[in-house]
Amino acid sequence: MTNEEKKYAILLGQRISNARKNMMMSQHELSRKSGISQSTITRIESGKILPNIVTVTKLHDVLGFFIPSMDDAIRNTPDLWRVV
Repeated sequence: MTNEEKKYAILLGQRISNARKNMMMSQHELSRKSGISQSTITRIESGKILPNIVTVTKLHDVLGFFIPSMDDAIRNTPDLWRVV
């Protein structure tokens, strides 16, 4: 993954984790409802992997979270993308 993809993976993982927690849902329950393994959900939420569009769509169908484009993410979280 490029640095930008890593940062986007972290942002997306946080968004998925927050949406799941706001629905008071465990990773196990999200796994059962989405058909995605719990270990994959853990890796996504921790930003270790960038999920493909099929996986994101399955998670979105269960959680209903907003999926930012990478451009939106860069524009709305400039500190995350700043080069040091």
